[in-house]
Amino acid sequence: MRIQIWYSEHVQQWRWSLYTRKYAKNGDATHLTGSAPKIRDAMEDVSNRVEYLTKQYIWKIMATKREKVRAQVKSRWYYLFWGTATASVFAGQLYVGNGFRRMAETGDAISADINLLVEVLTMPKPKTMPVPNKDYEMPIIRWNYNYVPSITKQITY
Repeated sequence: MRIQIWYSEHVQQWRWSLYTRKYAKNGDATHLTGSAPKIRDAMEDVSNRVEYLTKQYIWKIMATKREKVRAQVKSRWYYLFWGTATASVFAGQLYVGNGFRRMAETGDAISADINLLVEVLTMPKPKTMPVPNKDYEMPIIRWNYNYVPSITKQITY
């Protein structure tokens, strides 16, 4: 809010000007002017206008705050009830989720056992051909001390 007061010698009166955006009715700028022959009258006139604008502004704020506060007032039992309900639902979700996890692990273990049993039962027996009594050991490549590779036969003890 900006208030200017001056004395105009031409009309021999005290002039005043009041400008504000904050205390305006619609949020626009408000510009008021006036004059009085005595300084006390001019100051009283400015004082009355400022008081009117601020009361109007405060009533507007209080009306909106009062409505908002009334809409948001809830008893402590409301919050206690909904807090307890939320906690119990969360605990139930954990309990059920843990049960489903354990059930899935058990199902996986049973499925793995069944798969192993099916594989063992359906696996064909290997057909082997009789092998003559001959030594079929594989040669092993070994290094000698001169770092030259040599082929030797595998030694069994």
